[in-house]
Amino acid sequence: MSYAAGLLAGLMLAQPALAIKKAPAAAAQASAPETPKEVELVYALEADQAGALQQLVDRFNETSKGSRVVLSQRDWNTGKLPLLLFLDGKEGNRFLVGKPRYRPLWQAMKEARQPLAQGKVPAQMSPSAVDGAGHLLGLPALGTPVMFYNKNAFRKAGLDPDHPPRSWSELQDTLGTLRDKGSACPYTSSAPRWIHVENTDAWHDNAFASGGAKETGLAINDLLMIKHLAMMTTWVKSRYLHLFGRGREADGHFANGECAIITTSSMAYPGFQRRASFEVGVASLPYHDDIAGAPRHTLADGSVLWLGQGHTAAEYTLAARFVHFLLTPEAQADWQQKLGYLPLGRTGLPMLSTKEATDGPIQNRVAIADLDHKPATAASRATRLALRPDIQDIVDGELEALWAEKKPAKAAVDDAVSLARSALARKP
Repeated sequence: MSYAAGLLAGLMLAQPALAIKKAPAAAAQASAPETPKEVELVYALEADQAGALQQLVDRFNETSKGSRVVLSQRDWNTGKLPLLLFLDGKEGNRFLVGKPRYRPLWQAMKEARQPLAQGKVPAQMSPSAVDGAGHLLGLPALGTPVMFYNKNAFRKAGLDPDHPPRSWSELQDTLGTLRDKGSACPYTSSAPRWIHVENTDAWHDNAFASGGAKETGLAINDLLMIKHLAMMTTWVKSRYLHLFGRGREADGHFANGECAIITTSSMAYPGFQRRASFEVGVASLPYHDDIAGAPRHTLADGSVLWLGQGHTAAEYTLAARFVHFLLTPEAQADWQQKLGYLPLGRTGLPMLSTKEATDGPIQNRVAIADLDHKPATAASRATRLALRPDIQDIVDGELEALWAEKKPAKAAVDDAVSLARSALARKP
C-alpha cells in the first residue's frame, strides 16, 4: 500500500471516532432546559384586587416571548405547589406552617441574575417576608391602617368633610353626631386585632411583646390598651361601633354606604373607589391625644408573593423576571393606584419615607405619613410574635369576648397575656 493510500484509509477509520466524541455535546444541547410555556400564579386576595392583578400579569406576558404567567384561584395546597403564590395574611400563615415550602426570593433573583439589592428592612414592616439576616424570602405587598370616611354622610350630618377627626375623643363626638342624624352604623373596623391592638400599641409607642428582642410574651395588659379597648366596648354598646369579623369583612359594609367611617388597611382604597357611590375621604388613624409623645408610627403588613419549591431552574428564572417587572416604575404605578399597595423600591422593600410619597395616590400619602411620622423605637417596632397563628387566635378570641360583653377590658387583656404565656411554653 502506498503512503497516500494508507493515509486516506487512516483518515476514513478515524472519522467514526471523531463523530463519537462530538455526540455527548450534541446530546447535552438537546437536553438543555426549555423556557416554560406557562406557569401558574395562585392568589388569595380580596376580590377587588384580582382584576388589577390580571392587568399587571397581562402586561408582563406581552413582554415575555414564548412564556406566560397564568392566574389561578384555587387551593394552593391541593395538587402540585404553584410556582408563584400571592397570599394574604390568613393564607400566608397556612403556607408557612411546618417545613418551608418556598424558595427564597433573594436566592432565585441572584441565580437568575436579576437585580435585587439588599436594603435595611424598615422597623415598621412586618417581618413575615424576611429572614434573620434581612434577606427577602418573598415580595411584600403592604398597607397600613388609615381611616376612610363617607364625605356625603358628613355633609348630610352637618360635619366638615375636609376636617375629619384626628383623635379618638374627637371621633367619639363625630360618631354621636352621625348617630343623632340617623346613621345606623356610624363606625366600623376591619381586622380589630391588627388595628386596635398591634397598631394602637405602635401608634402610642407601646410594646406589643414583652421580653425585648426575645419576645417572650404579650405585653398588652397595660393602661393604654385597657383604656382603648374599654372605650371601644362602650362604642359597641351604644351602637357607635359595629364589628363584622376578624378580617376585612367590614370593608363591604363601608363600600355599600351602610357605615359612615371605617378603619382598615390603606390598600382598600382602590376597591372603595370602584364600588362606592359616594365621595371617599382618607385620614390618619386616630390617636389618644392625652398620651405623651403620641402618635409615633403605624405598622405595615399585608400579603406576600412567594415562590413555591419544587420547580425547574428555567421556571425560577421566569419568576425572577416577573418580580423584576413588578419593581419597575411603570408596574409600581399600577401596584399603588390599582392594587393599593405601598410603593416598593428596587430592593423589593417598601419605601416608607414621606419624600417618596409626594406623587403617590392619596391613600399612600396618608399611609406613609403615618408610617414615617416618628422614628421607630424598641417598643414600637413590628414583631414576629404578632405573626404566630396561635397568638393571633388568642387575641382575637379575647376581643370577641369583650365585644360580646362576656368580659371587661382588663380581664380580656389579662387573659390574653396568660393564655399566650401558656402557648409560648409549648412548641410553636
